[in-house]
Amino acid sequence: MKTALLTIGNELLSGVTVNTNASWLGRELLEQGFPVEETLTIGDNRPQILHALRYLWGAADIILTTGGLGPTSDDITMEVVAEFFGSDLVFHEPTFQHLKERLSSHKIEITEQHKQQSLVPQDAEIITNKAGTAPLIHYAREGKHLFCLPGIPYEMKHLVRHQIIPLLSEEQGRHSLTRLIRTSGVPESTIAREIAEIVDPLPAGAVAYLPHVFGVDIRLIADDTAENATRLQEITRAITNRLGKIVYTEQDESLAAVVGRELRQRTFTVSTAESCTGGLLADEFTNISGSSDYFMEGFITYGNQAKTDRLQVSGDLIERHGAVSEAVAEAMVRGALQAAGTDAALATTGIAGPTGGTDAKPVGLVYIGCGIRGRVQTKRFVFGQDRRLNKERAVWAALNMLRLALQDDEHTRL
Repeated sequence: MKTALLTIGNELLSGVTVNTNASWLGRELLEQGFPVEETLTIGDNRPQILHALRYLWGAADIILTTGGLGPTSDDITMEVVAEFFGSDLVFHEPTFQHLKERLSSHKIEITEQHKQQSLVPQDAEIITNKAGTAPLIHYAREGKHLFCLPGIPYEMKHLVRHQIIPLLSEEQGRHSLTRLIRTSGVPESTIAREIAEIVDPLPAGAVAYLPHVFGVDIRLIADDTAENATRLQEITRAITNRLGKIVYTEQDESLAAVVGRELRQRTFTVSTAESCTGGLLADEFTNISGSSDYFMEGFITYGNQAKTDRLQVSGDLIERHGAVSEAVAEAMVRGALQAAGTDAALATTGIAGPTGGTDAKPVGLVYIGCGIRGRVQTKRFVFGQDRRLNKERAVWAALNMLRLALQDDEHTRL
C-alpha cells in the first residue's frame, strides 16, 4: 500500500517552524512497514488543501495529514476535509467533554473558540486524543485511509503509535520486525561498501541507511515471522562484527545514553570544560534521566581568563599556542579533572564560525580533549562553516571519544 503525508501550515512554508513531523513520520512508518512514498507541504489555504487531498486520494492508499486542527481562525483542515468528503460539520459532545476536562485541569476557561474545535465531520470516525485536545479524524473509504492529525509533535506521535499503527497493522494482518544499528564517525558510503556483501542479497526495502550529521543509522526490516526473526538477528550480528567499534548501540538510544551507561557501570564520574560548545556538551549529558549518578560539574570557560581562573590553564600556554590548540585542550581536561575531582573529563575548544578563522586555523577547527584518571588524549577535527552544526558535531565527537576511551583503556574495562 502506498503511504503519503500532507503537512499543513504556513509556518512550515515560511521556515519559521522546521517540519520535524514529516521526518519523524517517515522514520516511524518505515520501521512499521508502511514506507512513505510521497510528502506534500502546503499552507493553511482552502484551495491548496482541497487540491492536495484530491491528488493524494487518487495517488495513495494511506494518507496522513498534520496541522490545522486547533481553535484559531487559520485552523481550517477539519472543515476542508469535511467539504472534500461532502460531509457536514456537527458538534461532537465527547470531544467537547474531553477538551473541557483537559483545559479545566490547567485552569483554562472554555471559550467559543474551544467549542468550535468540537465541530467534526459527521461521517468520520472520531478518535479521542489522550495526549491533547484535537481529536484524530479517520476516514476509511474505497479501501483507502485518511488520518487527520494535530500538528503538535508529541500529540501526533502518541496518536500514530497508539491508534494508527495498530489499526493499519491489524487490517493488513501483518506486523514488522526491525533491527537498528547506530554508528558514528564513518560516512554512509563507506558503511554501505563495507556491508554490501551482507545486505545485497536482501529484498528491496529490507535495509535503509539513515544518515545524519553525527553518524548513520542502519535499519533492517522484515515481516514478523519466526524465520525472519532468526535471520535478522544473524544479519545484525554480521553487520556489527564487520563494522566493529563504530557501532555504538543496537537500541533506540542516544550516544549520550550509551556513554552514561558505560560510566555508571564503572561507577565513574565525569565533568566537562567547554569553550566553543558553550555548555552543549553538559546539556547532552544532563538530558539523560539519572545522569546525576555520574555527571558532576560543567565549566563554560569561553574567554581566556576564564580558562586560567577556573581551570588553571597557563596564560603563557595560551599565548604560545593559542586558545584553539591541542595544548590548551589537554590543559582544560586536566584542569577539569582537578577542579571537579572526577574520574573522567572532556574539553572542547575551537572556532565555531562564521568569523574568526585563518589559513592556519580555519572555521570549523576544533580540538577535543578526553581524560580518564590522569590519562589524557586530544584529537583535532575540522568540521564545516555552520556555527550551530560545528558545535553539535563537536559535542558528538567528544562523547564518541569518551566512549572509545572507556572501551579501550585497560584500567576501565569491566
